[in-house]
Amino acid sequence: MTAREVRELQTSLSQSEGATFTSALLAGGGTRQDNLRSAMAREEREMEGGEKTKKKSKKHKKRTKSSQEASQETSQEPTRKKSRKEKKRDKTSEESEEQLRAEEQLRTEPARKKKTKKDKKRNEDKISHPPGPSCVPQEPAKEKRGKKKEKSRHIDDEAMAPDQAGPSRPMSHTERSHYMAIQRDARPKYRALAETSSSEDEDEEYLPGQSLDEDEESDLFIEGFWSEGEEEEAQADEEDEDDDDQVKEQQARPAKRQRKKKTNATPAADNDPREAGAGAVLDEDVHQWSSQLRRVFTHPFAGPTPPGPTFPKQAGMRAVDYFLKFFSLALFSFIAEMTNINLQLANIEHRTSTAEIRAWFGIHMIMGLTRIANAKDYWSTRPGFRNDLIAKTMTRARFNVLASHLACSDPGADPKKMPSTTTEEKQAKFNYIRSHQKFYFKTLWDNILANCRTKYNCRKHLAIDEAMIPYRGFRAWCQKVFMPCKPIRAGFKVYAMAESSTGYICDFVIHTHSKTPKKMVDIAMSVAASHLDRFHHIFTDKLYTSRDLANQLLQRGTYLTGAIKMNSARLPLDLSANPKKNSTNLAAVQNIRKTPRGTFYARQSGQLTYTLWNDSSLLSTLSSAHSAFRDPARDFVERRYTIEGAQARQAHRVPAPPAVIDYCQHMGGVDRADQLRSYHAINRKSQDWWKQVVYFLVDICRVNGWLCYKQHLQQHLSDGSEDDTSYDESGPLNHCHFTMDVAEQLIQGYAHGSKTKRQPKTPRVPLHNFGGLHSLVYMGAKFPKGCKQCARDKKKTPSGFPVKTHFGCAACGVHLCTSYCFPRYHAISGIPVAEDPDTDN
Repeated sequence: MTAREVRELQTSLSQSEGATFTSALLAGGGTRQDNLRSAMAREEREMEGGEKTKKKSKKHKKRTKSSQEASQETSQEPTRKKSRKEKKRDKTSEESEEQLRAEEQLRTEPARKKKTKKDKKRNEDKISHPPGPSCVPQEPAKEKRGKKKEKSRHIDDEAMAPDQAGPSRPMSHTERSHYMAIQRDARPKYRALAETSSSEDEDEEYLPGQSLDEDEESDLFIEGFWSEGEEEEAQADEEDEDDDDQVKEQQARPAKRQRKKKTNATPAADNDPREAGAGAVLDEDVHQWSSQLRRVFTHPFAGPTPPGPTFPKQAGMRAVDYFLKFFSLALFSFIAEMTNINLQLANIEHRTSTAEIRAWFGIHMIMGLTRIANAKDYWSTRPGFRNDLIAKTMTRARFNVLASHLACSDPGADPKKMPSTTTEEKQAKFNYIRSHQKFYFKTLWDNILANCRTKYNCRKHLAIDEAMIPYRGFRAWCQKVFMPCKPIRAGFKVYAMAESSTGYICDFVIHTHSKTPKKMVDIAMSVAASHLDRFHHIFTDKLYTSRDLANQLLQRGTYLTGAIKMNSARLPLDLSANPKKNSTNLAAVQNIRKTPRGTFYARQSGQLTYTLWNDSSLLSTLSSAHSAFRDPARDFVERRYTIEGAQARQAHRVPAPPAVIDYCQHMGGVDRADQLRSYHAINRKSQDWWKQVVYFLVDICRVNGWLCYKQHLQQHLSDGSEDDTSYDESGPLNHCHFTMDVAEQLIQGYAHGSKTKRQPKTPRVPLHNFGGLHSLVYMGAKFPKGCKQCARDKKKTPSGFPVKTHFGCAACGVHLCTSYCFPRYHAISGIPVAEDPDTDN
């Protein structure tokens, strides 16, 4: 306690109380009392000096004021660093003041026990009605942050409890904990509460936060400080507090996700519209949309007939023949030629051939049927991993060589080899790459795309959607996209058009870099360019559908139906969710989500119709081939959902406009193609980004070949043949068997008659020979080492590397192969090898 705090406490008390308090505080002859006396005397001299300065002249006041302003300016400057003696003196004074305050509080306060929740509640109530005189607990002296740890250590180790008639003694554990509790209670908020409280009993003294023993509580109850009603009220308040805590705890917990109940709202008057009469007046808005609906007429389909494969079914046609209709033999020959150029540039003497390239792709198809994470395991010696067809067709080293040097374009014209030393050369190289983004696979892309367009006659309904090629690298020339909500999040986007009923992919365009962003209208028109002027009916989703696309397709003799965004341009204003565009009918649009399933509104503008239909969510469609009104007898969709009062989902017939019914039926053509392509995909990880596109093209050829096979099979069965096996020697094939037949028939020309070369027959190597000194054992090295005998014979692996092994002779200290080199090495060295008695001569 400082001298200033003592003065403040004296002024707050009466004259007799202040004198008693000061005499009690300064009693004794210790060092702490001397320091406090000197501090109080120093403060009195300062106060006397302050009274003298009041009588000074005005001139002196101005001079003093200017000097104070100067001192304030200088005080803003960084102060000088204190010396070690000054720090020690400050520390000693702070410790002495802290000790005096602790002794004063311990002199009048009994030992305290641990407070419970009930005690805390009572103490808070007793602050407003304390049983003793008002007491102001002192705020602990402010201290620098760096001194906090040192101060607490001093209190715990060297704190001394006062003794009435003798030297000071160390604090006990109870007194120390009591002292720390007092320090906690001496906070500004407790001081404020204590200052505002009134005292009724002058004999006892009460400190905020002090817990009372049972005897003390009973005394207070007897003396009238606690009445029976107040006790019951305190208990009731405590129970209410516990209840409030439980409610807050439950509110803090994350609420269980509950399905919101759909409130029913009455549909507007124009729900489920009908065809307008002959004399109806069109009430068109700014964009020529009207609620007066007319019947929409379409032209009959004028595409090539019959639908299906354009090539006839021939006798003895195999599965690989369907595949070769799209991936021709000329492409295999072209790849073999370009790969040989790459092998020559890499100084590899072993050239490839068309049969070997066919076998290489056939091995990839088998890998797609039996997926293993590590491709090396297909050549493993463990039966569970090993694939005999792959292992007998091609060695692993040769397979890796072809994978590293495979080329589908001219390696001599590779843009990577263009000079790029100066800035102009770098810019020219960059521009050339941007204009030739499909350089590595352009020949394959163009040939396969042309075959997909011409080898199949598509039916009327087509679907346009995007297909993804997975790729996570950063070296691609084509633009890589990232869509986190898709099954394939990163890769190349391909805009594809497929037949809705089968999933046959008839056209596709890869998304490439461009100087200006491409409009979705232009992309959709480029994908559908080969099927225009035939009155096809194309279905699209929200990414492509727009009024401009519908008008352009109508001009080219093609109809469009698709989901469209509600905020798309030039849609009906009275069905818009934008309050700026729709101020009159906004409430009806907002309430349509609350209406029963099957509620829909429709508008028409010439050949185009726009419908807003409510199912589990809102679906807005734009169509140029459907009337906006429905037939009440047959225009329904089947939905399974739970109604109020039912425990399980039930099937229901929901009214729907014709555009919605056809959209739900025919939109999934590209999705069906992606599903078939993903079953036995041949793609594997590679450092070359363009190989992922090549694998995508091979998968398209496989899927389209399988669909053509199915079409021919259905035609054969519809001719009246009862025996399925008459169509093929092995009977009808499913997708998996069809893929295996294609792989085996691609490999057949290369693997037929090519047997694995065997080593000359040698006797079995005995485990122990020549007295047990020379034995074939595992050498224990972490990595294999070169075989000594193979190094003498200058033998190497097919890849040109030295032969290495983990085994060898422990007596000779050399690594040797287990089959041939161990007996040969010892025979040359003159060490006889004992014959194994089990070996047949």
